[in-house]
Amino acid sequence: MDITSMALKKIKELRESKGYTMQEVADGINYKTGKGYFDIETGKTKLKLEHLEMLAKFYGVPINIFFADDITETVTNKAG
Repeated sequence: MDITSMALKKIKELRESKGYTMQEVADGINYKTGKGYFDIETGKTKLKLEHLEMLAKFYGVPINIFFADDITETVTNKAG
């Protein structure tokens, strides 16, 4: 799996684990539209560092979470 695919997978996993809809995340990161965010999460729009920065800030997690093997472990380690 390449780094972009890994990050996209983690973005979706994190959103789902927190119980957010795509529209809620789009609103939370002040993204243009829910459709625009959908295009990012599904890889239709090229993933940029600024997207990861906004998402990390929104979720209150370090940016490296999008490249970690286990989200639960990374979030737990940050909190502990």
